[in-house]
Amino acid sequence: MDTIQKFYTDIRKAVKQARPEGKPDKIEAVCREISKRFSHLFAHFGALPESIADYWLQNKIVKSAQPENEPSEQNLLWLVNAAEILNGSYTDEADETDDTFTDQDWKELCELVTAEAEELPIDELTDLMSIFMSKNVL
Repeated sequence: MDTIQKFYTDIRKAVKQARPEGKPDKIEAVCREISKRFSHLFAHFGALPESIADYWLQNKIVKSAQPENEPSEQNLLWLVNAAEILNGSYTDEADETDDTFTDQDWKELCELVTAEAEELPIDELTDLMSIFMSKNVL
């Protein structure tokens, strides 16, 4: 099992354990824990993972039309796909059959990366910018 698969398994397990209780504060705590796990997983990227996790939390969870159903499978996959981007394992082929990221998400991700560009290792920054160019975000 690779790092991203383990992350996905762990966050699904955390949600499954919290959901039976059905308490909004418990679900919110799980979402915050998921955000922290994402940030820690990519700590070598400096503040970028935390910014991405905050974006996910605010725009996918807090502003959800159905907060009682969060985190939905689609929103968990959003964070997993963001992890694949940072991990270097994201492929355009996967995105062609998946509409996980909206155009606004791509723009925001690009802005977050740009804001942290000076702190990122050049190889990772180049890889990230290549993805954004392929998405016509730059």
